Amino acid sequence: MKRFFTCWFFLPLLGLCLAACSDDNGTEVPADADDNFITSFCLTLGGEEYAATIDGNDITVTVPYTVSLQGAVATVAYTSSATILPDPATVDEWDDEQIFRVTSYNGEVNEYTYRAVKEEISSEGDVELKTAADIAAFAEAGTSVVKGNLTIGTDDGEEIESVEALTKIKQITGNLILKNSFKATDLTGLEHVETLGGLVVGSVGTASEAELNLVTMNALAEITGDVVIRNNSLKWIELGALQKIGGDVVVASTALESVELPALTGIGGDLDLCGITQIAYDEYGNVNMGGAVAELSFPQLEKVGGVVRINYFAALTGISLPELSAAGGVEIPTLGHLFETIDLSALTVVDESLKIGSVRTAGKFASDAANNTTLRTLGDLSKLQSVGDSLKIENFSGMTELPAFSALKSVRVLYIAYAESVENDLDLSSVVFPEDGALIINNNCSIPTVVGNGAMAGDMMLETSNLAGPSVKGFTSVRNLTVTVNNGAQYDKSATIAYDFERIEGNVEINYRVPMNAKGQNTIAFPNLTQVGGAFVMPQQATMRFKKLSCPKLQTIGGQFCITSPAEEYDFPELTTVGCADNAELLKVERTSQKVPTYGMMDITLYSVASVFEMPKLARVGGLNGLYLDCSNTKATTISCPALTEVDEKIWIFGSTSSLKNAKITSIAMPKLEKAKAVSIERFSKFSDFSSFVAVVQNGSVTAENWTVTDCTAYAPTYEQMKAGQARPE
Repeated sequence: MKRFFTCWFFLPLLGLCLAACSDDNGTEVPADADDNFITSFCLTLGGEEYAATIDGNDITVTVPYTVSLQGAVATVAYTSSATILPDPATVDEWDDEQIFRVTSYNGEVNEYTYRAVKEEISSEGDVELKTAADIAAFAEAGTSVVKGNLTIGTDDGEEIESVEALTKIKQITGNLILKNSFKATDLTGLEHVETLGGLVVGSVGTASEAELNLVTMNALAEITGDVVIRNNSLKWIELGALQKIGGDVVVASTALESVELPALTGIGGDLDLCGITQIAYDEYGNVNMGGAVAELSFPQLEKVGGVVRINYFAALTGISLPELSAAGGVEIPTLGHLFETIDLSALTVVDESLKIGSVRTAGKFASDAANNTTLRTLGDLSKLQSVGDSLKIENFSGMTELPAFSALKSVRVLYIAYAESVENDLDLSSVVFPEDGALIINNNCSIPTVVGNGAMAGDMMLETSNLAGPSVKGFTSVRNLTVTVNNGAQYDKSATIAYDFERIEGNVEINYRVPMNAKGQNTIAFPNLTQVGGAFVMPQQATMRFKKLSCPKLQTIGGQFCITSPAEEYDFPELTTVGCADNAELLKVERTSQKVPTYGMMDITLYSVASVFEMPKLARVGGLNGLYLDCSNTKATTISCPALTEVDEKIWIFGSTSSLKNAKITSIAMPKLEKAKAVSIERFSKFSDFSSFVAVVQNGSVTAENWTVTDCTAYAPTYEQMKAGQARPE
């Protein structure tokens, strides 16, 4: 009974299952009724089969770009129980995108997108097209991508008159190299090239003989390598779509008229433009400049990884790089005398050097030398923050305004020369110089004042023709200071040139030149200077005249103190020690005089001193050679060092460096002197009181062989007389 019940229970279920395998009309449902897939796709044209790739719902047929698929026959495999619309057999436009809808037996739709991809025809390796026939054959092949260098022409073979047949080329991964036999005047035929590995016409060292006048490639967007064009036929460069150059740009041509790169934003290497292909000189040694270009503008160029170099363009009047913010270097040192304006207003960082200058031309006579006088300003450099090496501005004699370096924080060397018309101060209050750095103002600049802010770790070298400058303010210290003043026609004017340092770590050297007949009414002042770590020297100049050297707060000079130029007054009221540093050395060593062959550690010329030479607090002179005082032709009657107690080496006071005797000096006052290794008093006719030297003789500091009195006619005591205290004539 139980088994019978179970059978009757499953009979209805069996009926339901049988009903599911047929439709309402009793037709059997296929097993793939839910499927709606395309499984393969192939086009046949002219006996060639082009199988598609199916990726998800994308169907792609890839063919050479020269092949048209119009009219191809499709062979399509899809789910057998499904339908497809449109029917591939009815489609002819296989170059166009198509949408196929595959509907399953159960009515589910699956869409496929067909696309034809036209593949470039590539050549592997370098290609050389030496003749017109080579060009024609290459064009016939339809090659659009050259995976290597493309060389056109030879150095001595058949002339190439045209490359118009090469219109299918879109990409050259290597260099496009044009040899000397390339005689086409432009690059018509290569206007579809979009990317280029490089362009070479000539070499860095040798100019090409190709007759290329115009470089224009309208589709060219990127050059991954270098552009090297050294060719005196080149007049125009027009690459309107070019945005990026990965390597160097080196262009040199005496015929260059324009460079149009309006979309260029970046250069990976150098930008090197030159108006000549080789250096040649005129009869006076001036470089013959070339090029007809008047304006060089790169309106979108933002960064140059290497150095921007622009040189020897005779007609150039302006350079515009308004968006350039960073460069490995900027070197524009040979601008012509017509040059007027430069725009580097966005420049922020220069890794190496920034050099802007004009050529200084020579003539028959030295007075014929000439600089650029048309440029008035270098424009806005207020965004410039750092220059890794040197910032150099020179040979702009008409420049009236220096840039405001308001954002400049660091530079190694700042050099300015031949800026005779500058009217504004040089403000360096935000600049930090390194220990090996320097500020150099050279060759007759007229900068009134150099303004700093605190200690300068490097050197300062100032040369000027301006009687009133450059004065220095705001710097508390400097490593070494060199000052050269060429006064020219202003030598009789009275002025004070002040240097506002508190400390000079190394040496001070001052060269002050005026004509021989100058009255020398000028004062050189260090009003706040308290210490010089090294030497303080003013070497003898045949045309050196000044009124006063004033250092009212100076206490110590660690090295040599050598003033051998004529001054009427020496103002050193606080100077206590000279030459006492551990490393004290003689910066100036050998004289030209045989009478006095060397310089002393403290060596002062009293040539123009009016009455009294006084160092009221000088207590010690250390180091080599000792204390030398040159009284040649002086008007002074008295030498006074009332606090001097020690001279480590020799005291040498002489009336002249020749055989003449001094007839002015009557008093040498060193009443506290206790130590000296030697004393030599020479060539005086009126000096007779040697009392200041009795102590060093009597205490044995000076021995008999180190006591010398020569050509002193008023009194010449022997060592024995000094030992006995006979310091004055009886």
